[in-house]
Amino acid sequence: MFRIPPCLPALACLLTLASAQLQAQDSSDAMATLRQTFLDAAKQIRFSTAEAATNFRLIDDPLLNWSNPVRTTPGGALFLWVQDKRPVVAMCKFSNGINVIASEFQSLSDRQFTMQIDGKTHWRPAKPGVEMRPVPMTNTGNATIASTASARLRQMRSIAREFSAELVPSNRNPTQLRMMSSPAYRYENAGGSGEILDGALFLFSLGTDPEVMLVIETLPDPSGTQRWHYGIARMSVVPSLVHYNDTVVWQTQTAQAKNPSSTYFLINESQPDDAVIEIFE
Repeated sequence: MFRIPPCLPALACLLTLASAQLQAQDSSDAMATLRQTFLDAAKQIRFSTAEAATNFRLIDDPLLNWSNPVRTTPGGALFLWVQDKRPVVAMCKFSNGINVIASEFQSLSDRQFTMQIDGKTHWRPAKPGVEMRPVPMTNTGNATIASTASARLRQMRSIAREFSAELVPSNRNPTQLRMMSSPAYRYENAGGSGEILDGALFLFSLGTDPEVMLVIETLPDPSGTQRWHYGIARMSVVPSLVHYNDTVVWQTQTAQAKNPSSTYFLINESQPDDAVIEIFE
């Protein structure tokens, strides 16, 4: 009677493991290629304002590389453009199906601008992307802005934790979003004349996919005293709801994602790169 040598099951396990590692490496390499494609595409985008040719600056590296297992999105990246250090445009670029890349844009600017790709105008929001409002100071410890950067960061994190966000699609149950504890972007002495002493961009995510953005920054009140302010923006087509403690402070309907005058805009594009296919196989 033929007997399987005892070493063979172990060898089979090793071969299976090796095969899985090779597949994982192939997927990792494909994802790296795809993310480089994302970055190269972001560098081709140009912005202009009514005042002059823009000085919107793309942050060199993505703020976040993310995935969304709930939507079976294998990978995406969050990019940010700033003006005088302050965030003005966010873009998520991600795989949206085999050989399809999606680019979603959200204005964080307080002014109008035009976006061009390859010399063609694609997006011109008709109004500012966020409305900055004073933070309701239920936590009196944050009422006075701290004098050091580290203490102000603690204050901004404390303020951010007072907010909660959820997706509220019309045909499904609400989905609570997770706030990432560390800001995706931090800026100090920002704005044209440095009027923003400190600020940060926080993200509420599904998996690690950002769905809602929260801007917290110092701005002068009518008396000239610096106060904490907040602004909220979407990063999803899906209707969203944001609470400050128990009070609803912001909500959206399904986005008009193809409207080039909207503050949120979505582009789907074909992508022949084989890397996209490899990730989905």
